[in-house]
Amino acid sequence: MERTDLEFFRKILVQQKDELLRKGLCVFSDLREKESNLTDPLDMAADYTHQSCTLQICDRERRFLKNVTDALELIKSGEYGYCETCGEEILLARLKVQPVTRHCLECKINLEKREKTTFYSASITTHRMEADCE
Repeated sequence: MERTDLEFFRKILVQQKDELLRKGLCVFSDLREKESNLTDPLDMAADYTHQSCTLQICDRERRFLKNVTDALELIKSGEYGYCETCGEEILLARLKVQPVTRHCLECKINLEKREKTTFYSASITTHRMEADCE
């Protein structure tokens, strides 16, 4: 990968990192500052649901932030843009769509197929175990 391409992706990743950090700090300070004086059970349930959803989004963004940070480290080490599975260079078009990707398209598809197979195998096993207990 050319130096200009690496700089392009580094700028995008730094921008994403800064935005995630800024947004995360705002959300957590809002949740901390918010004082709930609700007494109605429905209002309390709605508030709890809202806070729960907010925390789930924060957790997703925290994981994405780790991926962004890892990608920036790969740029520093000179390993950015190479598939972790097969070692081949990841297409620039794929990196432009998903700058934090660690796998070429073919390897990612194969990984997802294996994950799906594992998930369904576990579901079938659990279902059979539940049926045996009945």
